[in-house]
Amino acid sequence: MSASQKLKTERRFLGEMHGMLEVMKQVAASELKHLEAWLRPEEAAPLVISESQLPSRSGALGEFSGLFQLLKAARPDSLLIKRAGATAGVVCFTSDSGFVGDLNSRVIRQALSVLPSGERACFVIGSQGGRILTEQGTSHKGFPGIRDPKTMEGLSVVREALLNWTFAEPNGSLTLIYPRYRSIVRQDLVQILILPIEETRTPLSPTMTRDVLLEGPVKQIEQKAAFWWIGTLLKEAAWHAKLCELAARVNHLEGSVDELGRQQRQMTFQYFHALHEEMDTAVREVYASRRILGGGPLR
Repeated sequence: MSASQKLKTERRFLGEMHGMLEVMKQVAASELKHLEAWLRPEEAAPLVISESQLPSRSGALGEFSGLFQLLKAARPDSLLIKRAGATAGVVCFTSDSGFVGDLNSRVIRQALSVLPSGERACFVIGSQGGRILTEQGTSHKGFPGIRDPKTMEGLSVVREALLNWTFAEPNGSLTLIYPRYRSIVRQDLVQILILPIEETRTPLSPTMTRDVLLEGPVKQIEQKAAFWWIGTLLKEAAWHAKLCELAARVNHLEGSVDELGRQQRQMTFQYFHALHEEMDTAVREVYASRRILGGGPLR
């Protein structure tokens, strides 16, 4: 195979790869735009990504504050309010697929930085994060990524695992790490201490505590509070993580498309250069052959 034919084959391959990545970029951009504009059933206003767009930890804390006050007043040793110990757990959100640049690596590096050298538990949502930890020899509990943040399918399994760990490790802390979506060009890492609840509130009076709390099973109330508290924060994290995944994929594929376009233009120049060189060589060889055989000059 001649040099020009090889270059032509490589040029065709680059063109096909360029077209495929361009399609992938457009699909990711379309999904991102659709997800940004999607109305969740319980919302009556268009979705605008901002600090107040989703139930942030501070917003969720406001909703749960009354219950936390009651638990703190009734049980000074509450698992939700006071959990001081060496055991630490971390849960982080990554993606199931690639083409997201260093997004997953950043999340995993942050997760490893908060885990102590002693006892620890690492929960990873997304196969890419699990792959990175496996390559590093770090034990972890992996879960499939959240494919559709509209339905949050699969999130209940994660919540159940975190609840089991929470009540099995009464002296442990639990940290959530995920990328927060700011814009298509900016995704920040967020680190949230899920448990214990650090914020101190003005305790309720002993009379109110006795009248309200002691009539019900405090432990079950505490477990149900943890169920909704962890679930609320996981939903927020899953939503932002999916938006960041799509945004990172658009940015990464944009760079790949530009680089392939540059290589394709360079390959086109090399192809025509090699083709003209081969044509010139062929003309010279024909001319030399005619002279050797006694023929006249080419006309």
